[in-house]
Amino acid sequence: MTDTTMREITSPFHLKEQAKGRREGRAEDILTVLATRGVDVPAEKRKQIKACENLQRLNAWLRRAVTARTIDDVIKA
Repeated sequence: MTDTTMREITSPFHLKEQAKGRREGRAEDILTVLATRGVDVPAEKRKQIKACENLQRLNAWLRRAVTARTIDDVIKA
C-alpha cells in the first residue's frame, strides 16, 4: 500500500520560493488595503512595496495601512 499523505517539502529551493510567495502576498495585501481605503499609492511607492524582501517590514506596513491616510503614514523613513 502506498502512503498518500502529504509530506512537508523542506528543500532549500521550496522554502525560498515559499518565503518569496509570502512576501509577494503581503505586498498585495498592503496595496489592497490602501486601495480599499482610497489611499493614493504613486508608482514609485508601489514598486518599493513590491520589491521589499523583509517580511517583518511588510507586516509593519500592513498594520499601518489599516489606519493610514497617506502612503507616508505607511512607509515611514
